Amino acid sequence: MREEEYLRLYQNFETRRLLDAVDAVDNLRDDLNDGEDGRPPELRSRLLKLHTLAMAVVNEGARSRTDTMFELAADLDMQVSQMMTELESIQETLDALLALAPEESAD
Repeated sequence: MREEEYLRLYQNFETRRLLDAVDAVDNLRDDLNDGEDGRPPELRSRLLKLHTLAMAVVNEGARSRTDTMFELAADLDMQVSQMMTELESIQETLDALLALAPEESAD
């Protein structure tokens, strides 16, 4: 890495941003971690529950379950939106660092 490339990196990237990315991953762990005793993540279980509700409403005409289906869908939508926000912040950090990469690595 040439001196001017190093200076550009030094002046334009805060390493703290990488720790913020680690924090974002930690925030995602609750959504994506396996449960106790190796159970799948709660997100997976809730999506399967939504599928069951949708099958009942859409395919079997169980209109009495419509409110429950849409409430769960809204909850999952909010959860996934929050997860995407975390992932986007990680991607922005990586993009910012990669934008400062030298043309050719010269150590």
